[in-house]
Amino acid sequence: MKPRLIIFDKDGTLIDNMLLFMPSVVKMIKNLETHIKNKKKFFKFLGYDEEKNYFFPGSFVLSQPLEVSIQKISKHLEIEPEIVRKSIPKLKINKETVVPYVDLKDLFDTLVDEGIKIAINTSDRRKNTEKCIKILGIKKYLDMVVCGDDGIKNKPAPDTIKYICDELGISPYETFMVGDTQADIDAGLRAKCGGVFLVREDQDFGKFKNYHVHIRNVNQLNYYL
Repeated sequence: MKPRLIIFDKDGTLIDNMLLFMPSVVKMIKNLETHIKNKKKFFKFLGYDEEKNYFFPGSFVLSQPLEVSIQKISKHLEIEPEIVRKSIPKLKINKETVVPYVDLKDLFDTLVDEGIKIAINTSDRRKNTEKCIKILGIKKYLDMVVCGDDGIKNKPAPDTIKYICDELGISPYETFMVGDTQADIDAGLRAKCGGVFLVREDQDFGKFKNYHVHIRNVNQLNYYL
């Protein structure tokens, strides 16, 4: 079935989230060092491999709204959320850190030519998201953008997907949800999207549950149009 709408997650789906978020998370870990009683346990909790300087697929610090991550870390370390909040440096959003996996303009040109609407549904904050969109030069292609601080219950709940579909007048059944985390998959399934696609550049699909289509990058969507 050809979709009328494709909803993309942003980080880890359209752009390399390791490049964007890794420096800030590593700096946060260093700033919280005095509060970390067991490094090994804390790194496992974060889904972080210190030796490889790598976050495992689905790590909440790369896939959840910032405030959710702050609350989880605060509870784990048994410290005030404000301490965690102050430990996180400002993201460096520039052409070096906002790097797309594929030529997004070329992909989006194809989708627009096919009459398919395009939306972004991200857990990131709107201020950061708009900066990324400007750097990528894709604003003109987007029919809608929903962010983690827009006041709508976020993924894995289906609310953001349903909101986008309602606003654009397109049913979830005629919609593809494309993301790189379990939350993206679950949101797409709960919204009853016509297609749910898991993108993994590293092709590590083994840890993910529920039905979805595996693709290595978003260009492979062309096979399903």
